[in-house]
Amino acid sequence: MTSMSRLFSSLSKNDINRSIHNVYGSLTHVSHTGSISLSNLSLPNTYLMSKLNFNFTYVSQLCDLGHEITFSSSKCCVQDLRTGQLIGIALTSHQM
Repeated sequence: MTSMSRLFSSLSKNDINRSIHNVYGSLTHVSHTGSISLSNLSLPNTYLMSKLNFNFTYVSQLCDLGHEITFSSSKCCVQDLRTGQLIGIALTSHQM
């Protein structure tokens, strides 16, 4: 889920009135669905949601795509199991 339409390699208008409960408990409308293709990561079936302040992905979606996610007290790492490539690292809020 993202509010950044420029990240999408393909995008189609959401014909279904779909909304997602955000972390604050309110509903956020899904305007479009598409695929994000970066140099080291492809995320199909991604939602474009204009009112998000951050980009979100589901850990289960990354695992289903063949990635391993490891957590520690200071960071989260995403690695492609097929290539061994480290895709990204997210620092915990107290490390930023």
